Amino acid sequence: MSRAKKDIDFDVLHKALDEIAQEKLADTVYFHLMGEPLLYSHLRDAVRLAKDKGLKVSITTNGEAFTPDLLGPVLNAGVDEILFSIQTPDKKSFGLRKSAVKFDEYKKKICRAIAQALEHGGAKVILLFLTTPKASFFLSTNHHQIIMTKKELRSRVLEWVDVVLQDPRLSAIKNKTDLSRNLFIKRLHAFSLYASNILNLTENLIIETRVLGHWVHKGLTEAHVTEANIGTCEGLQTHFGILSNGDLVFCCLDYDGKTCFGNIKDTTLKAALEQTHVQAVLKGFKNFQIRHPYCKRCLGNVGFLNSLARQIGSIFYFKIYRPLWGRHQGKNHGTSKIEA
Repeated sequence: MSRAKKDIDFDVLHKALDEIAQEKLADTVYFHLMGEPLLYSHLRDAVRLAKDKGLKVSITTNGEAFTPDLLGPVLNAGVDEILFSIQTPDKKSFGLRKSAVKFDEYKKKICRAIAQALEHGGAKVILLFLTTPKASFFLSTNHHQIIMTKKELRSRVLEWVDVVLQDPRLSAIKNKTDLSRNLFIKRLHAFSLYASNILNLTENLIIETRVLGHWVHKGLTEAHVTEANIGTCEGLQTHFGILSNGDLVFCCLDYDGKTCFGNIKDTTLKAALEQTHVQAVLKGFKNFQIRHPYCKRCLGNVGFLNSLARQIGSIFYFKIYRPLWGRHQGKNHGTSKIEA
């Protein structure tokens, strides 16, 4: 990330939530976008404000900063969903974080927080794992190969779930799980490395996996990239982003503000979204045309063939594969994908 690190001013956040609710621009706000929401000193107030305005609230966190004293007020404020993003699920990959905390301590802290949230009730808890299939194609470096096989995926998920359910506070929940262990393992065998997978372990405890390559790849980091001309994206169609300085961006991938189309301090969200050039980008996505320079890099790649594969792959993935996989997931697991 190249932009300056800062917290969003609460007044700016207040203005955004006011308009989002009044104009019905979204029904859910997600506190993450290349930042750790637990470090925000006004997190509880932000959740409460959004809830008071009739919005749903989702928090995405690595969970390391959660303490009972922090989690309790957030739960009491009415947060709807807490997504624990376990990007480094084992001791080896955890070393990438260069954290002063030991892996076993981190794991226990996450599991205690999950147990506290489930015991409190109300909020859905998502335990998220990232897969890295075909890392040499999707990723800009070989240092982020976390879960590359289905065997690894099953092993990591089982390890974490077992630790979570060992918490004594969850004895009642453990006895009411929707799936037996054998059936849970069977469902894990059906997970795909190349798509999002969602599985309800209990009513409020959800296991999810996503592909890391969706948001880290060579097209965004290398100097010489074959840019995309065709393809599609969910940016502006299902979501947009607000950075800590108030800049508005097309999607949650643009953490540096390359697609900035206004600043909430100077304009309304509705006016910014209705700008001609913003609507042109949105129309382009719907017609499989890539128009913004950043989007051309994001959907491009190093080398013509790799770039072409990403472009065609984006259409196949968003328009064919994911809808089919989503229907398969819903049919077999009784769940639906939550767009973030």
